[in-house]
Amino acid sequence: MSTTYKIFNPLSVNVNLGYTNQAINRNSYVKKSNPLGEGMGGYASVQKLEDYSKLLETVLRYNNSFGKHSVDAIAGYSYQYFVNEGIRNAVSGFLSDEFRWYSLQAASTNQGVTSFKGSNKLISMYGRVNYNFDDKILATATIRRDGSSRFGSGNQWGVFPSGSLAWRVSNMDFFKSKTISDLKIRTSYGVTGNQEIGNLNSITRLGATSAGYIVGGQRITTVLPLQYANPDLKWEQTAQFNTGIDYTILDGRIRGSIDYYVKKTTDLLLRIPVPSPTAVSTQLANVGSVQNKGIELEISADIIKKADFSWSTSINYTRNRNKVLSLSNSLYKGDNIQVAPLQGQGLTAGIYAQLIKPGLPVGTFYGREFKGIENGVEIIDPEMKVIGSAQPDFTFGITNSLSYKRLSLGFNFRGSVGNDVFNLTANNLGYLSNLPGRNVLQEAVSSGVLRTQPKQYSSRWIEDGSFLRLDNITLGYDINLKNLPAISNARLFVTGQNLLLFTKYTGLDPEVNSDVSGTGIAPIGVDYLAYPKAKTVSAGLSVTF
Repeated sequence: MSTTYKIFNPLSVNVNLGYTNQAINRNSYVKKSNPLGEGMGGYASVQKLEDYSKLLETVLRYNNSFGKHSVDAIAGYSYQYFVNEGIRNAVSGFLSDEFRWYSLQAASTNQGVTSFKGSNKLISMYGRVNYNFDDKILATATIRRDGSSRFGSGNQWGVFPSGSLAWRVSNMDFFKSKTISDLKIRTSYGVTGNQEIGNLNSITRLGATSAGYIVGGQRITTVLPLQYANPDLKWEQTAQFNTGIDYTILDGRIRGSIDYYVKKTTDLLLRIPVPSPTAVSTQLANVGSVQNKGIELEISADIIKKADFSWSTSINYTRNRNKVLSLSNSLYKGDNIQVAPLQGQGLTAGIYAQLIKPGLPVGTFYGREFKGIENGVEIIDPEMKVIGSAQPDFTFGITNSLSYKRLSLGFNFRGSVGNDVFNLTANNLGYLSNLPGRNVLQEAVSSGVLRTQPKQYSSRWIEDGSFLRLDNITLGYDINLKNLPAISNARLFVTGQNLLLFTKYTGLDPEVNSDVSGTGIAPIGVDYLAYPKAKTVSAGLSVTF
């Protein structure tokens, strides 16, 4: 709900009130005959999740002009409250599959009951001023102060300023070019904050378990620490400098931009090791810094522009270089942090696929090099080394729009080159020791690896994840409305999403980011039973009265 009141020209106030609620019920049952539930006698799970949020926002606006000068300013306050809660119950051992999740009490074994509730508040105060002088000099200054309940009591507030300055050279009196119709040089600097760490990470958390001690013949529930307090937890901050050029030539037929940026993130929110002996092995903390820098290029062109037929295209290119600068704070001096623990049956616990280390990019795969297979045994170099990186050499996109009379066609390709993917799914399914009792193809038992060969992490499972994807394609037709004056516009359309994928990656999809880590960072480029992107086709009719 929103309302605006004009105090006096040019001052007005806008008030927004919002409430959102999302409830999800997830019920599932695995039949007794299903191989996934083999030996369990049927498996049922009931899960209920609910998320809701409240919003109060007030914005004061000022907009005025003085000759060649114009000023647009806002000052605002917002209060947001978020709650998420849920409960899950899982049981197994049914006499009949007919019970499913409708009669959990008919099961013989309780697999576990879990419930949770979490909340957080975010309060923001902000201001922004835009200044324009004769469309030649443009400047913006912004400052905001955000407070989050997710941090320690003395570190909940952060101040984040930003500013930008642009010079439209093409509007200056001395600019006489007939080829370049618009030319703007701009630069900016700003600081943003990150508080996406979940709830209750700055305080000690305890958890109860029934797997406790037996006293007097009875099992006593035990309460154990799940997390140690860190009252020093504070905002992760990212400072970014950007400079660039926007241009338009040949009366708007060709448009584009060139950007160079340097982005440095400090006080990284990561999980660091806790010295033994402790009940908890890691703790969330602000530690270290990461730098990203690169270039972004974009060019758009109207290739054909006629009365009945037009064709325009747009190409973008991004080259980013990522590097970890440090992994230390006043209390922790770290050389590296391991992420992406190996998952799956038969894999050795305590081994990680990626290493965060100063001088290396985030997403560096660190392990042993695969040399081949001899007599059914993998030959792997014992030396630990860098065996790949999930960071791409560059990314790109291509968009095309064509129209012929009332018919239109638009499609968008997107790609990535040089990024590696750890196919942990293939690692889990690529050994005979993990296949007993499963219905598999002949190729699965003729790979040349002995059944007794243990699963290992090596460069064998690091694959080239480069890809080209058709993200979207839409075919539309504008209907002739001469005999329907009540309708101003009507359009038939058919849209396809993710219809084509070109890649050498042997998994289902190279665009993966499986959250298999407990470090605060979901490792990029790890494919562990990741659900692939769906291919969708939809059709519709859009009508405007």
